[in-house]
This record gives sequence, structure tokens and C-alpha cells, in this order.
Amino acid sequence: MEPIIPMAQVSDGFLYRQILSWLQQPGSYFPVLYPIIAYLLLFIQAVTLNGFVNDQKLFPTANFLIALAYLLLSSLLPEWNTLSPGIMINTIMVAVLPSMISLYHSRNVKGLLFNIGFGFGIASFIYFPSIYFIFLLIVALALFRPVQLTEWLVTIIGVLTPFYFLFVYFFVWDQWQRVYEIIPVHQLSLPSGYGHLSFWVMLGLLLLPALIGFFMSNRYSLDKQKQVSDDRVQYREIRSGLL
Repeated sequence: MEPIIPMAQVSDGFLYRQILSWLQQPGSYFPVLYPIIAYLLLFIQAVTLNGFVNDQKLFPTANFLIALAYLLLSSLLPEWNTLSPGIMINTIMVAVLPSMISLYHSRNVKGLLFNIGFGFGIASFIYFPSIYFIFLLIVALALFRPVQLTEWLVTIIGVLTPFYFLFVYFFVWDQWQRVYEIIPVHQLSLPSGYGHLSFWVMLGLLLLPALIGFFMSNRYSLDKQKQVSDDRVQYREIRSGLL
């Protein structure tokens, strides 16, 4: 009933600013366009997340409980009721979530890793600090996959691919000065109180189980991969003996 027209902030990415400029003229005549797009994105997120839960068979029967709960809980957040960078980035995160979970049981994951990295690269065009979600992907790789250099390189290539095409566009259309719009002014800093001993003690208590879990998960992944390889060799030997 009272649509909010989003305004670009300094920290917003150039793609989000470009989307707002495209919607400025139709949005001035039809302001309800902004909440309609936001609700469509929310609906896509809810359906995608609900389908993922049903595919994983987390409930005895397929239902729409997750989608309903997601829509109800997201309605409590003001940023989720407007066309904000957060709702756009969250759409990408929900889309790549099934791929990140499937890293555990997939054999050829290079395509999945490239798609996930590509999604993170696009998200940085909407809100650049979201590029640091790459650490989430690193955690997923550390937990679900044995350490392999090729998989990490494919992930990095996936993240850099959107930047490559963007640079090509700037070069062909002689807009190279817009390169500075990709990385807006932002600053990383440690939380207040990092100089106290209690901060480092709490940080150590958080990192210690994470490191232990990383090494145990990596060892388990290597053992499982070796077992699968041994099973294949045994299967081939049995098959050759029968022939």
C-alpha cells in the first residue's frame, strides 16, 4: 500500500545501482513495482529452499512448511520487504546452497565449484563486501572435500570469470574508467576490544574445534575416497575373473 523506493548507498555495488537506474522511470509511474520484484525474489527463495529440503528428505513427507516459515520470518525483516541488495544476494546464496551441500557426495565437482564461484562473483557486483562469502565456500571445501589444488583453482576461476567479462565489456565499449566503480570504498577492521586477552582466548576457543573438525573431516574424506577407489579395483578384478 505504501511502497518504499530504494535508494543506492555508497557501499552498494555498481550492478545494484544500474538496476535502480533501469527501474527509475517505470518505478516513478508505478512504485508498486519495487515491492513486487522483492516479493517475487522472496517467493523464489522460499520455493528453492523448500525444494532442497524435500529433496534431502528431511521430513517424512514432502510439504511446504519450510517455504511458509521462510516467508513468515522474512516478513519480520524490513530489508526483506524492499528491493535491497541483501534480498538479491540472498537469492544467489539460496540458489547455490544445494550445490554446496552436494559437494560431499558428488564425484566430479569442478562444474559445481565453478558455478558457485561464479554466483559469488555476481553477488559482489550487487554488494561488493559479499565477495568475502568466498570464505564460506572455503569452509565447505575444507569440510566436504579432500584438499585438491585443481578444485581450488576452478573455484577461483569461477569467482574471477564475471570480472573478466566485465573488463572485456569496459574495454570494448571504451568505458575503462568505470573500473573504479567495481570496488567501492569500504574498510575491514577488527571488532572493538581485540587488544584484550579475553578476546583472543574466546577466538582460540572458537577456532580450536573448527581446526580439529577440519583435519578430521579431511582425513575422513581421504579415507572414503581411497575406499571408493579400492572398491572400483576390486569390482574390475571380479568382473575380469568372471569374463
